[in-house]
Amino acid sequence: MEHRSSLSARHAKSPLTLSVQLLGPTSQAAIRVLLTEFRNKGWTDSSNAALAIVRAVEASSGGLAPSRAAQAVPAQFLAENHLKAADLEQLLQDLADRRSRNAR
Repeated sequence: MEHRSSLSARHAKSPLTLSVQLLGPTSQAAIRVLLTEFRNKGWTDSSNAALAIVRAVEASSGGLAPSRAAQAVPAQFLAENHLKAADLEQLLQDLADRRSRNAR
């Protein structure tokens, strides 16, 4: 039984939060990281979604959950890229996971 619980713990996703420090050394670098992620997905950002995410993250004390950060983007961003908020949330979660692993 102990073995099963350790496997579950290993496969459970830890709820990571986004912070400017996790995304880049400065706000500008964090915006560039987000814009690169968007471009890699084929998304455009004519509505300043990356800026909105970084501002929301900066305004939070202790970081922001990807689901909350995804809510900060203008609806136009989701519409122009034919996305659901869950698509953006998944990208932000994956980005947080990758960058936190690389920071270790």
